[in-house]
Amino acid sequence: MQAAPGAALFIPALIGAASGLAVTLVAGYLAVRRYLRERGDEQKTLLNALAGELANLHEHYTYASRELPPDATDLQEIRLRLQWSIYGPLHSSQDVSRYGFLTVEDIGLLLQLSLRIRNTDILLQLMLEDPSNITPEEIDYAADRMEYAIRTTGELLRRLERNHPRLKTILNALERDLRLPG
Repeated sequence: MQAAPGAALFIPALIGAASGLAVTLVAGYLAVRRYLRERGDEQKTLLNALAGELANLHEHYTYASRELPPDATDLQEIRLRLQWSIYGPLHSSQDVSRYGFLTVEDIGLLLQLSLRIRNTDILLQLMLEDPSNITPEEIDYAADRMEYAIRTTGELLRRLERNHPRLKTILNALERDLRLPG
């Protein structure tokens, strides 16, 4: 019995197609693995940046709130302390879509913290416009706003640690240095 004339070409074509499929599957698998590894690395980097910024914010406001003078008699001193107390933008809140690994509650706290920082900075800038009219109550109010940021930052860092235990070393350092509430 003689084989059909196209059969001799069919088998090599089938082997070629199977080989091409195998190469495509292996390349696809390797690409997905690389993407997942890079995404994990990016999330780790973002988490480190977030934790570092929150730790910095916590430390900044801890010192700033303690260094506000209890009275406003020394205008040069009050001006200096108010200027030092301004934090600036919370960079981690600029593009929260990058923080998909955070919970909805964590993102909400981060955004609330960003608004509180912005509003505290505005308050401090308004106070700087005329330091001769600053009352002790206004100084207390500014310190209370900083304390809120400290508490929120501490809560957010604790929540991050529960979901990412490797952050424990950062929190231990904060607790040691600043007595992080917890």
